[in-house]
Amino acid sequence: MIGSVLKSLLRPLYQHLLTPRWREIINQYRSGQVSETDIELFRHLDGIAGLVIDAGANRGQFALSMLAVNRSLKVLSFEPNPALRWSLLLIGMLYPARFRFRLRGLSTHRQSMTLHVPTTSTMDLSSNASLDACEFDKDYVRERLAGYAQRSAGQYGFCQRSVKLLPLDELGLAPVAIKIDVEGWELQALTGMQKTIVRCHPLLMIELNNTQQLLPWLRQLGYQLYGYDAHQQLLLPTETGAGLLNVIAIHPQMPADTAERIKPLLSVE
Repeated sequence: MIGSVLKSLLRPLYQHLLTPRWREIINQYRSGQVSETDIELFRHLDGIAGLVIDAGANRGQFALSMLAVNRSLKVLSFEPNPALRWSLLLIGMLYPARFRFRLRGLSTHRQSMTLHVPTTSTMDLSSNASLDACEFDKDYVRERLAGYAQRSAGQYGFCQRSVKLLPLDELGLAPVAIKIDVEGWELQALTGMQKTIVRCHPLLMIELNNTQQLLPWLRQLGYQLYGYDAHQQLLLPTETGAGLLNVIAIHPQMPADTAERIKPLLSVE
């Protein structure tokens, strides 16, 4: 009886006070669904102890997904937008032993910059925020934002937030994997973690932007490039990344426990 009364009291708060983006995070946690099918790859690393770096956490969609499909790895998220701290604090409450975050972006060196956040009349589109204003000159980015604005019966604009950045190399971490989703800031983030990558050879999962620069950079460090097929549970080689949301980069000298789980997934076709 008390439980049903409490639910009836909380339901209006959930429906009317939480923003759609907050409801999205809570529904994701309750359903256990992953935000992107590529994250299913981390199921194969279940049982390995170690750290996953989450560069460009946004509201924590990747972190929630990873923590749901993998019960052993920990996540350290980096997100420069201070407006998203409350969502990340919520994830920390849900996974207090396995999740931490820092309100910092990753780059080549310590600096303060302006983060450009697209907005509509009803919400901010923080998942499309970028440190590089030129990102919004791309036709496909403009079309995506116009679609969001149309669905919210308005137009999109921008707000600017001052944010702080640091290089991952400063922290002396030894990650098992690194996920990067930073809307056009990939090379800057990668350059600031190059020593860490060379030292640890982590698995890399990177959203594809600026492929003409990104893919040669990864190959120069000895990485081989794949796309993950969650249906077949295979890593399929790719030359250009065409048709992929994320590229999965694997180094031949990856740690032995990671190699034991990943090598059976590698397709030679």
